[in-house]
Amino acid sequence: LTHSHALAHSETHTSHTRVFLSAQTLSQSVCHLRFSRRPRVGCARCGYDIAGMRIGEPCPECGTMIQQFPSDSRGNSGMAITSMVLGIVSILGCAFYGILSIITGPLAIWFGVKAKRAVREGRASQSSTGMATAGFVCGIIGTTIGGAYLLFMVIFVGFAFFAASQSGGPRFLPTP
Repeated sequence: LTHSHALAHSETHTSHTRVFLSAQTLSQSVCHLRFSRRPRVGCARCGYDIAGMRIGEPCPECGTMIQQFPSDSRGNSGMAITSMVLGIVSILGCAFYGILSIITGPLAIWFGVKAKRAVREGRASQSSTGMATAGFVCGIIGTTIGGAYLLFMVIFVGFAFFAASQSGGPRFLPTP
């Protein structure tokens, strides 16, 4: 092989290697996009993936303190919205003998706790904190009022049945 043939062969081999590496990188990127479970959240200064890190910790790459995720990168947490909706439903559910409140209130509390944990761990934006707190508080209020109302209804109905059984039953028609 002459020097020019060797150089041409080397360039062809290099271009094949580049194509192979780009195809491999592309397939890894597609697999990452398809199978990744969490969205990528980058440091505001260097772009390092900081998903799962807590607010207030330094970025491991550049040392910048993680303040808050940009508002355009994340909306409100779905768990915070669910908590608030279930909390409101639990308060309104007191009108249905407390049964609806007993079901939705604890769910609102649970979703509120999970949403607050997601914010604390940096998996959700700070704007979700208010809705998570509102759902948590409404869930406590709805569960308490609904539980008290349900307990009152059970005692009242139980007392009514007891009184009716002691008097020999209800009398609707006069006896001749």
